[in-house]
Amino acid sequence: MRRGFLTAGTWCLDRNITVDQWRSEDMAAAVQRVDPAGGGSACNFAVDMRRLDGSIPVATTGLVGAGENGDFLLTVADNYGIDRSRVARLPGMMTQTTDAYLSAKTGRRTHIIFFGVADVLSPDHLDVSGSTARVLHLGLPGIHKTMDNAWGEDANGWVTVLKRARAEGLRTNLEFVAGPEDQIRRIGLPCLPHLDTLGSGLIANR
Repeated sequence: MRRGFLTAGTWCLDRNITVDQWRSEDMAAAVQRVDPAGGGSACNFAVDMRRLDGSIPVATTGLVGAGENGDFLLTVADNYGIDRSRVARLPGMMTQTTDAYLSAKTGRRTHIIFFGVADVLSPDHLDVSGSTARVLHLGLPGIHKTMDNAWGEDANGWVTVLKRARAEGLRTNLEFVAGPEDQIRRIGLPCLPHLDTLGSGLIANR
């Protein structure tokens, strides 16, 4: 009997950096605190499910890079009891990171993204084979260069992963990053026939 979730796609390190205020170019801002955290749809959904009910089995598949940032994300998975045996690692590349600068003065955020391994994430890194999970939660279209474009005979890599998941008997959900309508339409429409549900994600630009 199928049970639980398999999350797939974005794993990134979020560095939440509080500054006194966001300055204009060529000016200096004073950092008040830095709070590292796991981020990305595959990480966030997995952690949220484990927080909601620790008895729910949650596994994940994705791609991280070398060094301490990749180590940090794997530790996040371990701390929450997330099965990360399907997470791949590229020793020659850096993990995706997002620096989120929070202005203490205004409460507004400015996000600066380093994509790293996100650009080379492909269906071959997202292993859904043999999963006994009930639901695949996949994301984030729009910020993964390879996945966002054609893969073999499929319109994009997201379609490939969704088709593979359906063939394995998983129900499928796709989480988007908010972006330009034409980009969402180009990537999203070919995915619709292979989806059971559709979710939404965080704001980012690419």
